[in-house]
Amino acid sequence: MLRTIKRIIQWSGERRKRLYIGFAYSFFHTMFAAMPIMGAAYGLNLILEDMKGNITLTMDWVFYMLGFMVFTVAGRFLFAYLRATAQESIGYEVTAEQRIMMGDILKRVPLGFFSKRNAGEIASAVTTDLSFIEMFGMKMVDVVVNGYISAFTMVLCLAFYNGPVALIAAAGILFSVLSLKLLGSKSKENAPVHQKAQDSMIAATIEYIRGMPVVKAFKQEGVSIEGIRRAYKKWCNPCFENHRCHHG
Repeated sequence: MLRTIKRIIQWSGERRKRLYIGFAYSFFHTMFAAMPIMGAAYGLNLILEDMKGNITLTMDWVFYMLGFMVFTVAGRFLFAYLRATAQESIGYEVTAEQRIMMGDILKRVPLGFFSKRNAGEIASAVTTDLSFIEMFGMKMVDVVVNGYISAFTMVLCLAFYNGPVALIAAAGILFSVLSLKLLGSKSKENAPVHQKAQDSMIAATIEYIRGMPVVKAFKQEGVSIEGIRRAYKKWCNPCFENHRCHHG
């Protein structure tokens, strides 16, 4: 996972500074998202103290708490907007440049390249694969990096109040890291199989669309659709052939 994050950061190139600024905005966004919970806990404690007779709540406290909640919600939306403008647009900008670069390369390759390569593989690289990075690459980097930073900050805050609770939280984070590492290794094994199935699906779709005039002319719709059905079924479940595909 961390290796993938590092590659995406390097892939952002000269826009890396915006990515780092986005991390800072995302951190403050997470803190403002947690503040209402802290405020609610503090307000509940005030109510309990008032019920015990230790303090006397007035309407001023109500307005203070209301103002605090409005402040935290406004801060959360502000930093979410700043993060989106600084960070999430990077994926769209870089992939646009990548598509243009790949188009220029494909214009210069010999014609034999297209006969030797799978059409679905080429189309997938230019469209599906880049679209996935375009839509989820920056968000994944932000979620992982900011998740670790926020978790570390929360553990430090807990350590000031209760050491054993902080240790339990740290153990939970360590367990999640190990689980993510296990999932990452499993995904690494399945990724080539899924990619091959996706390329076959795209190639079958392209072939089906290109051959539509011939299919209609000779009334072979039933025969031609079998290939694309097999490709779609394999894409739905490329790693476990015994499972049924639930995508109709």
